[in-house]
Amino acid sequence: MTSDTSNLKTRFQETITLARLQYNFTYGIRSGIREMPSPCAVSAYAAVHILAEVLQMPDMKEEVEHETGKSVAIAKYFWNRCFPTPVGDFCFDENGQRQVPMEVVMLNATTGLFSRRIFLRAMDSFILQVEEEVNWVSGSRWPVLDKPACGFSGTEGPCTNGDSGLTTVQMNAVVFTVILSLFVLLIIVRHYASKKSTRDLGWDLMPQRFQVVNFGASYSKADRLLDRFDTWRDNKNSTPRRALYDEYIVWTKAVLVSGQKLRSGRNFLSYINELRNFHHPNVVKFFGLLRRPKDTLFVTEWCSRGDVRSFLEHSTHIYIDWDIRYSLIRDLLQGVAAIHQSFIRYHGSLTPSACLVNSHLNLKLAKAGYREVLRLGYGLENIEEDLISKYRKDKVFFSPEYVATEFQLWSSQSDIYAMGQLIFLIQKDAEQPNTGEPVFGGRKDLDKFVTWCCAYDPEDRPTSHEFPEALTRPNDYNVVTKMLRRVELYAEELENAVLARTSELEQEQQKCDALLLQMLPTNVAIRLRQGETIDPEHFSSVTLSFSDVSGFLEFVAHVPALKVMRFLDETHKLFDRVIADFDVYKVETIGDTYFLASGVPYPNRVMHASEVCKCVLNMRYDFSQRFPIQKLQLRTGVHSGSCVAGEFLLLDRKRIHRWPPTIAIKIPSSSPTVLF
Repeated sequence: MTSDTSNLKTRFQETITLARLQYNFTYGIRSGIREMPSPCAVSAYAAVHILAEVLQMPDMKEEVEHETGKSVAIAKYFWNRCFPTPVGDFCFDENGQRQVPMEVVMLNATTGLFSRRIFLRAMDSFILQVEEEVNWVSGSRWPVLDKPACGFSGTEGPCTNGDSGLTTVQMNAVVFTVILSLFVLLIIVRHYASKKSTRDLGWDLMPQRFQVVNFGASYSKADRLLDRFDTWRDNKNSTPRRALYDEYIVWTKAVLVSGQKLRSGRNFLSYINELRNFHHPNVVKFFGLLRRPKDTLFVTEWCSRGDVRSFLEHSTHIYIDWDIRYSLIRDLLQGVAAIHQSFIRYHGSLTPSACLVNSHLNLKLAKAGYREVLRLGYGLENIEEDLISKYRKDKVFFSPEYVATEFQLWSSQSDIYAMGQLIFLIQKDAEQPNTGEPVFGGRKDLDKFVTWCCAYDPEDRPTSHEFPEALTRPNDYNVVTKMLRRVELYAEELENAVLARTSELEQEQQKCDALLLQMLPTNVAIRLRQGETIDPEHFSSVTLSFSDVSGFLEFVAHVPALKVMRFLDETHKLFDRVIADFDVYKVETIGDTYFLASGVPYPNRVMHASEVCKCVLNMRYDFSQRFPIQKLQLRTGVHSGSCVAGEFLLLDRKRIHRWPPTIAIKIPSSSPTVLF
């Protein structure tokens, strides 16, 4: 390798000398850079020299002799080799790709020449060599970005539309300004919303918008009947009234305020508007107040089935099974949880009279927030006499701490205690099914939950967040939905029963039709089924045949009755099979007599006589083969002529054909044993 390199340098010296002698061009050092021949000339020289060196290899001679002209045989000797040249080594990898060295040059503004600053060597491995420091235009140092911040075009990133990118300080200032503006805007919106809520007087209801509902009477304007609302006291005759308010059926509850004026402060207005806008499927909707001189009417949603205790004790037209009770318990827990987790915080008078049931059998909590409305609006602190039922049995729903404070301190834990007592009231005397119970709601589970809710110490009772998930999560366990499913199941079962019964009736109808067609001609049977009458009809040319068994009376006298019946059954079945092949009609069979007709009820011109004769011949032959007894022979009489056929009613039986009475007498009596 060293000798080859020295030879190459010698030859390049000769090239430089030749250039000076023949072309008057001198290679030298200009501005500190040694001049070299043209890269094209160097590359061409190096390529020819490398090829000649490869061809001189010992193994290459045999390859050339055996595979002349095959470039692949030559190319593989370039792989994983380095060849020295005056301008550096030419190296190839295992795939025959040249490992090209690269360099970064910088223009010298003074001399106008390029000088190498960074060089990438490609010998056995790539080596990055920094020979001199590069003076970058942006002032940055090594390493530099692969792509400028504004892109190569200068219009990307922060420099879009030709604008320069914002600095970090500017960006932070913009973000801070936006956040501050949003915060100020939020404060302003909340302020105006608060002012609007205090100005909203939708809760103050006008008497002119009411109509009093009188059972059995027409509606009348409330401004003429408001004085009929008695002040709600202990008077048994003074009860809340049902009314119509803007097409809504509402319930009015009168509370005595002792002539005090309403103090409509900011807190009161904010609270009552929030209460008016509070909606939950298990809380009675609050419409507002109707103020009067001596009392105030709380106007709420009307629940048609009354309070839960009356519903459970006096509902005679509804069977209250466990599913309905379980649905009421779920509604109770969801209503209490909604109140405790809202601005109301606690109910304040949770008794059976505050648990109402609507027409859809949903339980809803009434009187929620009444205590706070009266406290903020009228300054009434001790209002239990106005809001709690006077029944002594309702005292069981008061918590121990509430009774101990002489009915002064009601809290959310008092609601939990009352809720436990209400659950016990609802599930009492319930008949629970043995199977198909809900995931939570069995008697044992509810008993444990009731015991937990009715703990003596308020701290030991659960909060609304600790209610069983199975009882509080929204799902489709609605009593109306469940009843509809039952109705659908019953309808499906009824439909299947009707289909089965219809199938049975169709089968019986087919049997009746088959029997009727055996007794009557088809056209006659169809007309009779349609309710039509059959008028007598005259047939001018028909053939009749009477057949009986000769010696039948003697046979009957010596044979048991059961054997006689079997004989007649086999005989008539035999004749039925025979006549099926002929245009004849079996009129009737009486004992051993077999009566045939042809040409009636369907006329067949002149074929009736031949059809009857051929039929009776076949009957005789089959009878003799089936009963080869000399004493029993078939006797047949055939007569052709006219007849009348029709239907007439005889007592409770219908006759289809009536024949001249002499036919049945003369043919058998005047015929020999066998007549043909």
